[in-house]
Amino acid sequence: MDIRMAKHENDDGSYEVYFVGLKHWDEFDMLLKFLEEDYGCEILLNIGAVYLRKAELLCNDTHFILMYDDMLGNYFYTEDATLVPFLEQLAQDVINSIKQKLREKGPS
Repeated sequence: MDIRMAKHENDDGSYEVYFVGLKHWDEFDMLLKFLEEDYGCEILLNIGAVYLRKAELLCNDTHFILMYDDMLGNYFYTEDATLVPFLEQLAQDVINSIKQKLREKGPS
């Protein structure tokens, strides 16, 4: 399974840090669970609509958003460029944790 992180800067100056390979609706819940249980993030808001999910999180005194969009998949979103390195590292840490758990589980 190819899981990796990618970053995109939008025209309005906001940033998206993608979980490439984790693009499905139910993987949003898995990511949220990892962030809450393994990384101590507090869920401030968790809402969903037909094609979109949004969770506002607080982690290490840093406020950011985890989004799911049926066209884009799962990603962190911020309008604060100074948070991008933190979000990139957090995304990579989560991806590494998921890969480790998959290796421990072994082939199905």
